[in-house]
Amino acid sequence: MASARKPHRSAAAEYFGNIWNGILTTLVGLGVTGRYLLSKPVTLQYPDEKPEIPEGYRGIHVFEKDKCIACDLCAVACPVDCIYIESIGKGKNAQITRYEIDYNRCMFCALCVEPCPADCIHMGPSYDLSQYDSPSCSIDFARLWDERQLQSPTGDRVVRPEGEKPAAVTAE
Repeated sequence: MASARKPHRSAAAEYFGNIWNGILTTLVGLGVTGRYLLSKPVTLQYPDEKPEIPEGYRGIHVFEKDKCIACDLCAVACPVDCIYIESIGKGKNAQITRYEIDYNRCMFCALCVEPCPADCIHMGPSYDLSQYDSPSCSIDFARLWDERQLQSPTGDRVVRPEGEKPAAVTAE
């Protein structure tokens, strides 16, 4: 049985072949760089320029305390147990004393939104949750709600007229 032999290239042919291969790959790389060099940059000058938020984006939650019935279904549906609810009573007359989401653990999966029968929790468009320490990433929406309802834009304490519906509270 005769063994198959590879044709032997001369040392000079291999040397010049390697040089040609190096030049060719360098030109291909420069072509890619040239295309991006002449295109419009995609960098945003944040915070002066804000990114466009696509529809369906799952950002920081929006909570409507006046709709919440303290059924705990959102907390049960959360796969990482990052929602903490405390209330006085249940149902339509429930008083929410704590509705806290720990964003250190939250996966932004939106599994807490679907089971809510009162439709009081939504995924919002807000995305900036930068903080200096870990405990600050845990947001108590019930406390935020109360603080925003009792303060006017000038900082004066005000009381909401009876029957006036408050806006939804987002963590900004």
